[in-house]
Amino acid sequence: MAPLASASVISGAMVLLSGVAEDLEDGYLPESAFAWSSDRDGALGTGRALTLSTLSMGAHVLTLRVTDSDGQSTTSTVSLNVEAAAHNTRLRADRSTDRTLISG
Repeated sequence: MAPLASASVISGAMVLLSGVAEDLEDGYLPESAFAWSSDRDGALGTGRALTLSTLSMGAHVLTLRVTDSDGQSTTSTVSLNVEAAAHNTRLRADRSTDRTLISG
């Protein structure tokens, strides 16, 4: 399962979720058997691979649930932290007060 455990990404960055599952009776399971979710954002989508850039900021536990044709399912989880992008900070000298102002 990807991403790697305890990875961090910047908010708005593309994240690739991917997983593989095989069943003794069914063989490789179809795209529809894979369901992705986040404990913060809820259902994310379906399929062996899912690319998204809409995860909210904060710590996530991402879960992949795979269900076979008999309705049996298994899950796998991974932690992912979505962090704020660094702001560009500008410095401006205010000559009237002899101060430096910082804005982001």
